Amino acid sequence: MNKNTGKYLILFVKQYYIWGAIAIFALYLAFTIIKAPSMSGKIFFFIVGIFILIGATYYEYLKKLYQKMIIAQTQDINPTLAKQYQNKLQKLDIFHGFKGSFILFYTLCLFDQQKYDKCLKHLTTNERFFKAKLDYLFIFYYYQLLCYYFLDESDKALMMIDKLKQFQSTKQKNLSPLFSFSQIEGIHYILNGRNQKGIQTLENTDINYFNTREKIIHYQIIIKAAKKIDNTTLIKKYTTTLRKLTEGEENEAF
Repeated sequence: MNKNTGKYLILFVKQYYIWGAIAIFALYLAFTIIKAPSMSGKIFFFIVGIFILIGATYYEYLKKLYQKMIIAQTQDINPTLAKQYQNKLQKLDIFHGFKGSFILFYTLCLFDQQKYDKCLKHLTTNERFFKAKLDYLFIFYYYQLLCYYFLDESDKALMMIDKLKQFQSTKQKNLSPLFSFSQIEGIHYILNGRNQKGIQTLENTDINYFNTREKIIHYQIIIKAAKKIDNTTLIKKYTTTLRKLTEGEENEAF
């Protein structure tokens, strides 16, 4: 079992743990109402308990929708389905508790649609949000790096490399293993004109814990570098791999 599969298994177990906790609270609430000495006490505990149960259940349902949205976009590579979950979640999120989650999701969508300029604008517009948390700040610089890389704006991409290199000294407990520094190093070589070395570094990068979407991006990075040196063997190899990962109409954006 690879790390990515393990991540989804942990998520699955965690969900049932939470629903189990809600069920236990419901039983405790019923017991408390039965044992309450007065009718007013029973009514009070019933009203308060019902509000708590409804709120907790509703929030968990929204979380489930969000998880389905992300899995559809990143693992199943089905942006149409992800969009359906997004629309449903937006309608039900009456308290706007998932506002930050949507900012992250839009980042993925704009990049996957190869709307690099719009993705950069989106990142800049929401810069305050991304700078509020270390993981988000990493995402902020990482997607700027990718956008500039595919836009052939090497100078700006190198500036993002410098920003990302600073995270290597960050303690692992403070930073989630969101992306591969080996991949970033490979891109760094390519930006400095060392395409062969960059490709070699990228090919040696451990992508076992990458989800499907991350693998697609990784191969796209390699293909772009291979085109610079007219390496038709590599271009054909990774183009074929991409087609296997993205076959079907739903995945045309990739």
